[in-house]
Amino acid sequence: MSARRPPWSTATRASVATVVAVVLGGPLTGAAVPAAVPVAVPVAVLVDVPAQPAGVSTAQVRATPSPAPTRPTGPEPTDEVDEDAPDVDVAVTEVSPQVLRPADELVVRATVRNTGDLELAEPRVRLRISRFLQSTRGSLEQWSEQALDDTAGTPVGVPLALDEPLAAGASVDVELRVPAADLRLSTADTAWGPRGISVEVTDAGRRQGIERTFVLWRPTEQVLTPTRLSVLVPLTGGPVDPTASGTSGPVTPEPDASGPGTAAPPDGTRATPVPGALTEAVVDRLDDVLEVTAGIPAVSWALDPALLGAARAPGAGSGASGWVSDLTAAATGREVFPLPSRDPDLAALAHGAGGELAALATATSAAVTDPVLGSPVRPGLAWPAVDVPDLATVALASSTGAASVVVGGDGLAPDGLTYTPTGRATVTTPDGPVAALVADDVLSDQLDSPRDTTPAAAAQRVLAETAVVTMERPTEQRHLLVTADRGWAPDPAVAAAQLTALEAAPWVDLAPLSALLGAPDPEVDRDVLPERRVDEGEIAASALQELLRARAQLAVFSSVVADPSGLVDGTDDAVLAATSVAWRSDPEQRRTVVRAVVDDLTARRSGVSIVLGSSLNLISQSGRFPVGLRNDLTQDATIQVAVAPTRSRLVVEGTETVTVPAGSETQARIPFRAVGSGDVVVEVTLLTPEGVPLAAPQRFTVRVHADWENVGTAVVAGLLGVAFVVGIVRTIRRGQTSTRGAGSTPVAEIAALPGDDA
Repeated sequence: MSARRPPWSTATRASVATVVAVVLGGPLTGAAVPAAVPVAVPVAVLVDVPAQPAGVSTAQVRATPSPAPTRPTGPEPTDEVDEDAPDVDVAVTEVSPQVLRPADELVVRATVRNTGDLELAEPRVRLRISRFLQSTRGSLEQWSEQALDDTAGTPVGVPLALDEPLAAGASVDVELRVPAADLRLSTADTAWGPRGISVEVTDAGRRQGIERTFVLWRPTEQVLTPTRLSVLVPLTGGPVDPTASGTSGPVTPEPDASGPGTAAPPDGTRATPVPGALTEAVVDRLDDVLEVTAGIPAVSWALDPALLGAARAPGAGSGASGWVSDLTAAATGREVFPLPSRDPDLAALAHGAGGELAALATATSAAVTDPVLGSPVRPGLAWPAVDVPDLATVALASSTGAASVVVGGDGLAPDGLTYTPTGRATVTTPDGPVAALVADDVLSDQLDSPRDTTPAAAAQRVLAETAVVTMERPTEQRHLLVTADRGWAPDPAVAAAQLTALEAAPWVDLAPLSALLGAPDPEVDRDVLPERRVDEGEIAASALQELLRARAQLAVFSSVVADPSGLVDGTDDAVLAATSVAWRSDPEQRRTVVRAVVDDLTARRSGVSIVLGSSLNLISQSGRFPVGLRNDLTQDATIQVAVAPTRSRLVVEGTETVTVPAGSETQARIPFRAVGSGDVVVEVTLLTPEGVPLAAPQRFTVRVHADWENVGTAVVAGLLGVAFVVGIVRTIRRGQTSTRGAGSTPVAEIAALPGDDA
């Protein structure tokens, strides 16, 4: 009896499937190839047939033409790596055509730079290709992330021997040409799609450097069902200190070391000539974003309307004025979605009971009329600061009127699918369903922070990604969303190459965001959003409450003047600016800004005050005592003055309404009634005309002497009576001396008091 053959492992079955796929010229229907399976090895075994030179390769050194290279006589390049070799950087600068057809010639240009300390004595450059059809997104990632010593595909064409050694620090531009027919790729309809290619640099047969990218193979003109793609780009500013008033200039964060095109924290300002103005650094970044997207109307913008006001304000600077002018021109025929004004941190507002500020930001944004926003203005779009917002944040956005919310990264990731679904989902909130626009994290990362730093390689990567998505379900159209992060600082050449390539690809249909908003929810199983998740970068709830209290108190105070706008103008914008997402990049400075805004709002309501003097003496049982008032505002202030004695020996009835002229002092005279004597502490409170307290009460002491009035009156009356009698007596005596024998009747008349009967 023969021994039973053991079952094949998963890797073995996948390798067999790969081999069969290559032989047939395309992927097996329903046969998934794990990304972890090395895909180039079986291909090299089956089809590594030396290509015959069909053309002559050329090289250019530092843009200076050199004699045509000859066929090398040294050893053939291999996958062997010299571990002690100097570093060599290879940058692919052109892949032409981007979509290769059988009659084309593949042209690959690259720059080779010797970044090591040793000279390359016998440098050679060669093109390699992996004939395996990259049919999964995982395989694209695997090919791109291969290390220097990993398999790089089959050599094709004639290796290019440089004319001279490559010194340390030197660079050379090279060009490799191979007819498409020499690539030996299948011409079946199902063979279309990305293939991995690499540019390899060797010295004495040992690999010194390599760069991997893709070529898109399209052997036939079959009709494809394109993948729809919406690109949404944020236009937001940096952190703004609304209380700043100097001209100390912009504060620029340290540059990101990860290379061109990498998103960096948004640039900001500690002090600007115009509060909220755009700094030079922010304008430069926004100019780059505009340069990349202006020529492609299908790219949609999510715009903070506060930028428009800042750019159009007097004193904003020529750079900002020029940017907003170009923005206006490029907005024609484009979908522009307004964000809440000043782009507040919706997550922080949701977690810090800041719903009032969220509503304010939305209402402020909706009130902006500008040609950039079009007419009518599109519905507001909620774009939380984090890729995976929690349900509390989505619910807050819905309560302010947002009908859609952008979700990225792992938020609402499809569960258990073998293909990429349409990036549209539905989130249920207490205010109703919200359309979730789910960004494709791979394509978004490629746009925002491309790992390929040359325009050519970055464009080939996004073409490969979208081709694989289309191949996943070739007869079913799906719709993906691509976004960039706030503070996106694109390399204009790289990002423009990506978007231009996508616009031209026959398997991609660039569409505005409204098309995705109108797309049906595919209703696939997805991960759920967390109920509540507080990020450490959020503004503290206590800081939000400080801002809310200061704003509310100023609103109350402003009712004492005829024109409240003179007191509150700019304060809402200041409060919202302090809550901006941009401040996540500098939490420490944000705390300073919050304190400055609160102090400013507090100072605005300190213009009317009580003038306290020394202790007040009251010597009567009733009357009015004075309370000094001062108005430092530029408008008359109408207030109520309420006095509350802390002891019952002094009774104050009612309040007194007083209008204090602008820039002056006056007195409110408060009616009182004394029922006893002694010191009484009195609390004086200023109120609005409607009776709402303006501030905490102030205390002073009143000395009440209620019995002094009766005693004083008796003493005065007695003294007056004595004086009167003495006067009469003296008059009588003088009369008797001069008129002896005077009668009693005249004396009685003189002695009569006023009011006596005759």
